Amino acid sequence: MKKIHTYIFLLILSGALFTACKRTDTLVVATAPAAGSTLSDPKLLTSTLTLAAKADTVTTFSWSPVSYGVNTPINYTLQYDSAGKGFASPNEVTIGNANSFTVTQAMLNAYALRSNVTAGNKAGIEFRIKSAIGGSLNQMPVYSNVSTVAYTTYDEVVFWYVPGDYQGWNVGAAPKLGSTDVENYAGYIYAIPTGYPKFKITSDPDWNHSNYGDGGNGTLSTSGGDIPWPAPMPAAASVFYITVKKSTLKYTITPSKFTIAGDFNGWSASANELTYNLNNIYTFTTNFAAGGFKIVINGSTWSGGNGTGALVIGGGDNFPVTAGTHTVKVDMSNPPRYKVSVQ
Repeated sequence: MKKIHTYIFLLILSGALFTACKRTDTLVVATAPAAGSTLSDPKLLTSTLTLAAKADTVTTFSWSPVSYGVNTPINYTLQYDSAGKGFASPNEVTIGNANSFTVTQAMLNAYALRSNVTAGNKAGIEFRIKSAIGGSLNQMPVYSNVSTVAYTTYDEVVFWYVPGDYQGWNVGAAPKLGSTDVENYAGYIYAIPTGYPKFKITSDPDWNHSNYGDGGNGTLSTSGGDIPWPAPMPAAASVFYITVKKSTLKYTITPSKFTIAGDFNGWSASANELTYNLNNIYTFTTNFAAGGFKIVINGSTWSGGNGTGALVIGGGDNFPVTAGTHTVKVDMSNPPRYKVSVQ
């Protein structure tokens, strides 16, 4: 009986081997194309970009699809860099599997600034498309032809100015309100209540352009008188947050206070106020515990950083600090590009 079972097993095994020998699977391997996409030359509507038109569409990059010979996702990336650098270290914009990408004036301007083109200068930026097997693989990259776009950049922040009695009516050295959309202006002003405590707002650091005074009911007017600080004016110097909406000329003035909270004081939002120094810079010096801190505005707006030294109003991560005596400097002179440093 045992011998019969052995024969049956051998017959089954030989059949399986025969079947395996006859089976022929074909392994399909992706191969990088000899050439990448063909990138069409974009047609710019204007060669000079402006902050006021930053939301306007300028052009659309389009390119031909690439095939790797197999049914696999293709990932496209727009690469850009200053002309003549040969894409040695390009910036990238991930697109996905689309074959076109629309850009606005703000996007083109940002591409140039990130490529170390100074605001207000002519930029020659080279673009190309990188295609690769998609997903997390990003394998077998191939590149399109290079298209060069030339345009003049702009500063992403414009300013209005706040001369007044508190600084001797020196319009050329007046503190600033910043705007990133040429519509909403804002900034922190340190005012000293001496003499005639009023101010004006100007569109330029001189008296030769638009000069705004008090138009009544929280509005500005070019025919208005000097603007009063909120009553009662503090006996000592104080910080005010001023906002202006250009289209309506509505403005607000909010008394403000900067404090610092962190591991060193149990994260108290009221225990330690920053001290004003010159040029709208505020400082605080103490023996810090190792850990972190944030800047708190009016006891409730917790503001941290993003790893670049910028102060992110109402957000951001804790600023790191080592144990020991340090001076924290908060620079509010260039709104909204506020900065924090630890010395």
